[in-house]
Amino acid sequence: MTTCRSLYSTRIREFDEDMKAAGRHILLLLDNASSHELSDESGELSNVTVRKLPPNTTSHVQPMDAGVIATLKSGYNEKHIELAINRVDPDMPDTTPDGKSIYHVEELQAMEWIKEAWAEVDATVIENCFRKAGVVFADDKENKAPPARRGGYLFGIYLRCE
Repeated sequence: MTTCRSLYSTRIREFDEDMKAAGRHILLLLDNASSHELSDESGELSNVTVRKLPPNTTSHVQPMDAGVIATLKSGYNEKHIELAINRVDPDMPDTTPDGKSIYHVEELQAMEWIKEAWAEVDATVIENCFRKAGVVFADDKENKAPPARRGGYLFGIYLRCE
């Protein structure tokens, strides 16, 4: 866990410096993984405010779990199935001519598909998933009400961010 925490501390510091250089102050919502702790020697962040989701609420309030990941996986799976269909040989239904499963994918190909699938995720999908999770955008004309249905914790964050 120390390595993960060290990596997190390094990356969050770099991100904070990027935000400082860009003149931006942002709120970063994270799950409550133990690796999401700054190491003692790292000091305070100046331009990134980190808030953690309450324990055991990830599946209810985390925007990525509210549909973004499913949309990404759907795009990836579509490419994977297309590959398998293109590989089907009537004489050898379970393998390719080189003996590999028709579903076998090289790592580089999988990474390229994930990159393509992510590029195909529409911004409105991400926005809608954040709304579904109770995160309200400052410029959102449709929904100015705080996410009271989620309870006191998120309502408190909403008030501090307003």
